[in-house]
Amino acid sequence: MSILLSSLKEFISGEEVASCLQYQVYIRDCEVTKIGIKHIELNVLVVLMDDSIFLEEVLAVIEDYIKRKRLNKRITCNIFISSPRGSIYLYETLVKETAWKKHRHKKRLCVVNSDNGIMCLRPGHVMNKIITERVRFLLETVRSVPKEAWDREMRNVFEVCIENMKR
Repeated sequence: MSILLSSLKEFISGEEVASCLQYQVYIRDCEVTKIGIKHIELNVLVVLMDDSIFLEEVLAVIEDYIKRKRLNKRITCNIFISSPRGSIYLYETLVKETAWKKHRHKKRLCVVNSDNGIMCLRPGHVMNKIITERVRFLLETVRSVPKEAWDREMRNVFEVCIENMKR
């Protein structure tokens, strides 16, 4: 497992809800209040093992989690999809899938290349390059920085990703 993927897994720190040869899914739910209205945010990590995309199965896993936890209807899913070859092309392939339309919850997406650190919030997003450069810098300096400081910086990067998924 790559250092980037390990760090992302730690950031999500969620329950492993699915694991098979093709993918793994981790989910953590948290209650968020905005302007006095409570809603649930799910932070989801989908780890694809190869080039295959099992979007319908993964979305069904997320829906099953929501039903099992009896979460309310105001749900936003922040989905990180990690792949050894993920980038803008994987993002474009994913958003063209019709499976998204079957699920009623709001979904935000970030594709992560677990091998080289490319991050894609969506094609042309102003933060793609900035976040990718920061991740690559952190990956290059992982051995020269104290673990706690490095983990804190990676956590900040992932939080910036979530904030920018909203835009």
